[in-house]
Amino acid sequence: MLHPLQEDVTSLKDDELEEKIRELSKKYSIASRHYNQDVLGQMQMLLTTYKEEHTRRLRKQYNNTIATAKEEVETDLNELVNVDKQ
Repeated sequence: MLHPLQEDVTSLKDDELEEKIRELSKKYSIASRHYNQDVLGQMQMLLTTYKEEHTRRLRKQYNNTIATAKEEVETDLNELVNVDKQ
C-alpha cells in the first residue's frame, strides 16, 4: 500500500525510519481524538508503509543472522569431523 505523497521509505536510515514511526504514531493518537476518518485513513496508510519497511528490514537482518550462524556451525562441524588420513 503506497500513499501518493509517501517518500521513498527504502532510502531512510533505520533510525530515521523508527523516528518517523514514532512521530506518526503520536500524531495518529492525537488525531484519533478528533475522529476525522479521512485523516485517520491517510495517516494509517503512511504508518503501515513505514511499519512494513521496518518489518522487511528486520526480517532481512534476521535471515542474514541465521545464514551466518549456519555457515559458522557448518564450518565448526567440518573442522571437527575432518580427520586427516595418513
